[in-house]
Amino acid sequence: MRMARPTRRWDLWLTAAGLAVAVALITLAAAADRAFGERHALALEGRILGLAHRVENQLRETGPAGAEEILARALREETSGLVVRLALEGSEGTQLEVGETEPGTAVAVRDVDLYLGRVWRMSTPGAGMGGHPGRRVLRITADPSALAQPTTERLLLPATALVGGVLIALSLLGGRLLTRRELAEAGAAQRRKLEGLARAGAGLAHQLRTPLATIKGSCQLLLEGTSGDAGERRLRVALEQSERMERLLGQLLDYARPPEPEPAAVDLAAVARELEVRDPRVAADLAAGLAARVDPEHLRQILDNLVANALAVSPDDSTVEIGAAARDRSLDLRIGDRGPGPGNDPESLFEPYVTRRADGTGLGLPIARALAEANDGTLILTPRAGGGTDAVLSLPRAETVS
Repeated sequence: MRMARPTRRWDLWLTAAGLAVAVALITLAAAADRAFGERHALALEGRILGLAHRVENQLRETGPAGAEEILARALREETSGLVVRLALEGSEGTQLEVGETEPGTAVAVRDVDLYLGRVWRMSTPGAGMGGHPGRRVLRITADPSALAQPTTERLLLPATALVGGVLIALSLLGGRLLTRRELAEAGAAQRRKLEGLARAGAGLAHQLRTPLATIKGSCQLLLEGTSGDAGERRLRVALEQSERMERLLGQLLDYARPPEPEPAAVDLAAVARELEVRDPRVAADLAAGLAARVDPEHLRQILDNLVANALAVSPDDSTVEIGAAARDRSLDLRIGDRGPGPGNDPESLFEPYVTRRADGTGLGLPIARALAEANDGTLILTPRAGGGTDAVLSLPRAETVS
């Protein structure tokens, strides 16, 4: 049966769509992550500058005498845990410090310039020695853990990347399932069509067998009463054609209702030797001990069809070669010829009544494949290196030969 092909490549289209959506999501998440980071940094900057501004205003109003209380109150009011230490420094060094940090704890420091006015100028030693007498530096020490971006914002981009990956995987899986479903539906429709054709042919074959047997018997009886005349020759031609029609009807019935297999371990080398003996143009090269689990009669019928086809298309001076290769659980039996090859569409040759031989019925290969599949095997045609066709019959491997 010719393999059905999907009309839509769902595995490609859905995967591409999923990839596009995932990329868009990750791009948006990256932009949002940057925006959240900038917003968080600006919010922290605003809180630190706001604290410095409040401290500056209070220090300007009270002067140096109330500086320590102002710093301590500012630190107490910072309940978020962002600021852990405040220090007021002048040109001569640290003048006032409030708060503590644990030894070995990493801290983030921000220096903010304060301009405290006339009261602070008068308390500045060496005011006439240069510099700005009313200038102080507020050193703000912050806890890095409080500076960190919230967990929900930091997890946005990784979570979106994970969702994008899952979306791509689901798109790929869904595309493959849809493609497989479409192939299965197309294959089922094709099988129903062929089964209907086979049943119709089988019914016709049953109806034709009885009159054909009558014609064949009549020819045989008439031959007994004739000898050496033109009538005898005509009767023999009619008898030969009747026998040919009988074989064709038998093939049609075999295709419509393949017999149930009775698998056994079969020595492939022995079966190949039978084919060699039958025709000198057949050359088999099989290692000893290769056994397949298959119905022996089915195997012989398959090989008879394949070898007959190979001999029919091969040049007179060439041989049909039979070889085998073992795999883990199966055996590949290869029948090679030097004919014109299987063409661009080898599967079409497995359709009923499709043949390239003038004397062919178009049922040999379909019957061979049906028998192979009935024995849990496969049959394909492939181009042969150097020209010709390889018919590859794969069968389950057997451990011992019965």
